[in-house]
Amino acid sequence: MECISDIAAHNGSIKTICTMPENKILVTACDKSIALWDLVSMTNIGNLKAHKDEIWCLEWGKNLLVSAGRSTTADPSIYLWDLRSL
Repeated sequence: MECISDIAAHNGSIKTICTMPENKILVTACDKSIALWDLVSMTNIGNLKAHKDEIWCLEWGKNLLVSAGRSTTADPSIYLWDLRSL
């Protein structure tokens, strides 16, 4: 198997990758954000920021993204995102 490309997606360790329709991926890392990448153009097409700590998991459905991470008193552990706004 051969690597066909690479993406400098985040500053820090990658935590989670979630594949999306239409050749897109969501990526989280230690930088407390979710990056949306277009795999055709290899460009970042958006960032979701709300977490105040590391994001540990992503799950998506039809129009909803759920992100979760370490729960602290300053940060809820689960966020819900409307994918229609991306």
